[in-house]
Amino acid sequence: MEECVRDAVAPYLGVLSPEELAEYRSFLVVFITTHPTTAPIYERLRKRPAVLAESGEVAREGAIPADLEQARGDGTFGGSR
Repeated sequence: MEECVRDAVAPYLGVLSPEELAEYRSFLVVFITTHPTTAPIYERLRKRPAVLAESGEVAREGAIPADLEQARGDGTFGGSR
């Protein structure tokens, strides 16, 4: 949500006073978290797993575990190239 609010406020950084920017940010946070249209979207996004800060393997729902995939071959017909 912070990224959305930051994007929405960006055009007003040189126009509004710090107090007005803080008030606008507060309004946006309340709007996003409570409005009947935006609140369900916010809740759905909030429940998503956090984005990883570093690379690595991530288990996906329905994915074949690596050990089973290796046992099946490389995915080509006949099991080898």
